Amino acid sequence: MRRRGSAHLCRSALLLLALAALARAQGSGSPEPVPSLPGGTAAGSPPPGAAGPPLGLPSDATALPEEGAQPPAPAAFSPTPAGGTQLPPAPPSGFGLAPGIGAPAGKLAGEQRLAYQGTATVAYSQTPISPYQAVSLGCGLGYISPTFQSDYVGVSPDIFHDAAACGRCLRIQCDDASCANPGKQMPALVVDLCGSCTGLDMSVSFPLFVNLTGRDPGPNPSIVMSWDLIPCGNLTVGTIKMLLKKGGQAFYQAFGFSNSAVPIVGVAVNGTRLQHGSDNYWQWNPGSPIDPLAPLDIALAGSSRQVLRVRLPSLRSADLGVQFKS
Repeated sequence: MRRRGSAHLCRSALLLLALAALARAQGSGSPEPVPSLPGGTAAGSPPPGAAGPPLGLPSDATALPEEGAQPPAPAAFSPTPAGGTQLPPAPPSGFGLAPGIGAPAGKLAGEQRLAYQGTATVAYSQTPISPYQAVSLGCGLGYISPTFQSDYVGVSPDIFHDAAACGRCLRIQCDDASCANPGKQMPALVVDLCGSCTGLDMSVSFPLFVNLTGRDPGPNPSIVMSWDLIPCGNLTVGTIKMLLKKGGQAFYQAFGFSNSAVPIVGVAVNGTRLQHGSDNYWQWNPGSPIDPLAPLDIALAGSSRQVLRVRLPSLRSADLGVQFKS
């Protein structure tokens, strides 16, 4: 059930702490001052993906990795049932915790609930999306890894947090009595803002709902569930993609980045630091006219404190051909 008031604010605060803790778990090394990115990339700069001097992190990027932190193993997931598979019907009405889920130790056998608890409601297409179809959703992701083309979610404004949750990976557990296998867990990717969701609730893709619950949504498209944050590293296939936002002008352009193994916390283009917007695009205002035919030197800073550097021949969307180590 959805809770409001002080309990809701407390959960939101805990969620922000968890986002910072996950960022710490996705890299190694001790926190240290990070100098700003020098302007431009001189001739003979490192090849794409080569290490370079640290990119200055945003002033609010306080989530730094802890030495020796090990990310948890990714949860396994099941393929979407083949056409014609008969699924158990949905219960006629209502939902609630399955017996044993979240029960005190020694009372009933069952799984404990994950850190954040809410309701998941089915939405989106009944079939997997293509790698490029999520661009129209709230996060504007220009590419979705094959791992998540069936398993994606939209989150409430509290979780979305001005697009900070975009591209993050979750583990969702089915805690509902209607689930064929209560306690089953599956990974999912945050791709959207669910405007009708509140608190810790979310909308989930149709294939994810079916695979998680083992049933058709029918007249009961919502379930009680719990979830937590997990690293994307071992679930991410391929390299980082960059999407040039439509509507750019001579003095303004914006870039979206997707399929990153760790959260991107800083971006610079030709030595100019970019600002991250609530639409999940990084905004470039260099202060002088942008030559679309001139080379671009791009630097990406990950939450793991790695920096990736790429030179593009001109202003365009591109597969950057690099990836953070996880």
